[in-house]
Amino acid sequence: MVHDASAFLSAMDRNPHLRSYVDDFVSKTGKEPQFHVTMSRDMETMVAPSIIYPIGDPLYIHLYQEPGELMRYLTIVPLLSKEDKLRYEEILNSLILAGLTSEEDPDNIETLKMMLNSLLDDIILIGDQKFSIRSIISGLSPIKKVYLDQLQNERIRYHIITNLTSMGILEPLMRDDWVEDISCNGLGDFFIIHKIFKTLQTNVGLTNDRELDELCYRLSEVTGKPISDANPICDGALPDSSRINILFSRDISKKGSSFSIRRFSAEPISILRIVEIGRASCRERV
Repeated sequence: MVHDASAFLSAMDRNPHLRSYVDDFVSKTGKEPQFHVTMSRDMETMVAPSIIYPIGDPLYIHLYQEPGELMRYLTIVPLLSKEDKLRYEEILNSLILAGLTSEEDPDNIETLKMMLNSLLDDIILIGDQKFSIRSIISGLSPIKKVYLDQLQNERIRYHIITNLTSMGILEPLMRDDWVEDISCNGLGDFFIIHKIFKTLQTNVGLTNDRELDELCYRLSEVTGKPISDANPICDGALPDSSRINILFSRDISKKGSSFSIRRFSAEPISILRIVEIGRASCRERV
């Protein structure tokens, strides 16, 4: 459980949003979080931890607990400014037009991601807009080119790819192998069960019914069992084999649409692991 200072600096150099988050946290609390490249189960004995760990660039998790308070599970992701959101919509419109003219038909998520990145490479131009033959010609095309700086490109590209091919706001929770369960009981923050720190409240959630209904509908589509007012319950499996249960709309749930996701370990549990977590004794015949 050693804080890896050099890896922390390297991660912040690669990810300015991580540096911004840490600087803001230190400014508010006067404390710098510990950075751990890997997690271990003996961390559960830590008192009032403040741990940041990576789940694959550009995403990081901050587990933080003030003395006497409940621990929080905080996702650190690239955030979009107001200007970013405008550029996001422009790029999305261009992407739709480019996709309509494409003859490719991806047969899996990874191929779709590659296709989208290729289309984005054609739509996004890095740097300030220049009035040249190229810019004049591109301006005549129905597929509008959008100028971004490098950091804008990274932020907006992450959100577009995630929203179109993955789980949107659930992406950090689904990417973290230490998360066993994800639950949404209507509007507000989602909760998870962490393999080390058990039940934790996250900073991921929704505050209006329309967005929550849209997320639930999208999740149900992935299972192949779309929900509707006529069929408001979905019990199915996500592409990674996680089990999901969805209740749709306030007609059957007073708190609004809700869902729970039960994730499965990427590796089969071993006999030693069963003994470690106390499910069996070394003296028992297995």
